[in-house]
Amino acid sequence: FDLLQHFRWLRTLILDCPINKLPNAIENLIHLRCLLMSNYVQLEELPETICNLSNLQTLCIKYCYNLKKLPQGMGKLINLRHLSFIGFSCQKCPIFPKGFEKLISLRTLSDFNIGGMDEREGWTLRIYGLGNMIDVSDAEDAQLKMKIYLHSLELWFGKFDILRDTISRRIKDDVLILNALEAPSDLESLCIFYYHGTREYPNWMMSLIKLKKLCLSELPYLECLPPLGKLPSLESLKISAAYSLKRVGVEFLGIEPKNKIDNAIVFPKLKSLEFHEFPKWEEWIDIGGMREEEEDNGFVTIKIMPRLCSLKIWRCPVLKSLPDFLRTTPLKKLEVLRSPILEQHCKRGTREDGHKISHILSIKFDPD
Repeated sequence: FDLLQHFRWLRTLILDCPINKLPNAIENLIHLRCLLMSNYVQLEELPETICNLSNLQTLCIKYCYNLKKLPQGMGKLINLRHLSFIGFSCQKCPIFPKGFEKLISLRTLSDFNIGGMDEREGWTLRIYGLGNMIDVSDAEDAQLKMKIYLHSLELWFGKFDILRDTISRRIKDDVLILNALEAPSDLESLCIFYYHGTREYPNWMMSLIKLKKLCLSELPYLECLPPLGKLPSLESLKISAAYSLKRVGVEFLGIEPKNKIDNAIVFPKLKSLEFHEFPKWEEWIDIGGMREEEEDNGFVTIKIMPRLCSLKIWRCPVLKSLPDFLRTTPLKKLEVLRSPILEQHCKRGTREDGHKISHILSIKFDPD
């Protein structure tokens, strides 16, 4: 390895020989772009000086089973684009130190271990630039449903690029990509940003039986909300910037009028509900909060949001009224801001909606 000092301009280094230590002098290969280690390499750790290779773009480690940990300064490799561990089981991959979030150029990452984290705490994954994806098979290759320790997921599709896309193409692509990104069933938190679909949501979303938090934001063409009332564990729901949506109906509750279910509970654990910036939203269709209808076979009972504590409605300027089922919820806090028509209907003493919220202890409107 004394030869390293003579190869300052080296771009690619492939190590496939029985060595058990890398010299600190590897930091002198300042122009190195690609480092591959495989098979016969018997390293247990990489030297800290490898983190000084600021131009390194690819680090691939194949079948180096003795390697236990990576250097603490890995976050300094800000130009690293591809980091791969091949031939390891997920549990036996080298432990990744803190600072992973600093690898802002990273495009490819295989399974890895995060040092000091209990698997029961779960992983958080953010995926950006989905709107730029060309081939839907790339989304399928992510194999998110196999990431059993993934508990929190953020999907960012990005803003519409008028120079690259047509609206119809972008809508179609976003629908296909979201459907292909099948999340694991144990997911507890899901956030989706800049999704351009109109009505289509993936079937896998309704299979997230442990999902507690859902955030949908920047939905420029959304016309209909998915049947989120079917999610049995959902506690917090925030939907914002749905610029095309005009009505919220029974489809949001997951109730199909033609297929009534005895003793149905809709949004059984929902505690917090927020709607922000729906400029065209006019109607929140009501079916009653705890309705009993006499049928040929007896009674049908539907309970809606039996644990709801907080409701916030902001910047919904043409929304006219609240659904009647709010009377039967244990609501403690209501905020209606920048929504003048609804505010007038809600103020105590008026006929329209006053009786629906008379049981709520804390009600906040815009200051006079």
